[in-house]
This record gives sequence, structure tokens and C-alpha cells, in this order.
Amino acid sequence: MTHKQVIDEVKQWPPDQKWLLLEALLHDLRPMAATVPTRATPRLSPQARLEIARRFHGSIRPSHGPVPTDDDVRQIIDEARMHKYA
Repeated sequence: MTHKQVIDEVKQWPPDQKWLLLEALLHDLRPMAATVPTRATPRLSPQARLEIARRFHGSIRPSHGPVPTDDDVRQIIDEARMHKYA
């Protein structure tokens, strides 16, 4: 499978599966990071930073329903704790 085929396939995955893949890749690459010589971080122009932000904007939004508010998240966590410890 080519790099492009992998990218095309992953683009069709739901966001939660993409995050799991990203976590697995980062976990796999972390030991190699210590052996790779570091380079100075390139300076990005404000336009380049804006373009990166535009590409990522909304990329982790849930695919079903609106983004939960802070209160919604607190309630979900409380309910999970009640279920786990009750």
C-alpha cells in the first residue's frame, strides 16, 4: 500500500479512529526521537501559521451532535463516576 493510499484510506475514518492511529504512531516514534538529531524549529510567517490553523480548525469536532459545553463534560464525568463507583 502506498503512502497516498494510506492517507486516502485514513481520511475516510471517523475522528476517534484517526486519534487512535495518531496516538499509536506517536507512541511508536517516541523512542526514535531521542536518537534523531534535533534541528532548530523553523520560524513560520504569520500567514503560514494562519494557514495551519485554518487546516486544523474543526478537525476534532464530534461527528455526531454539537460540541459539549464544559457543564456537559462535567455531567458526563460525574455520571461515569457514579456508574463506576456506585
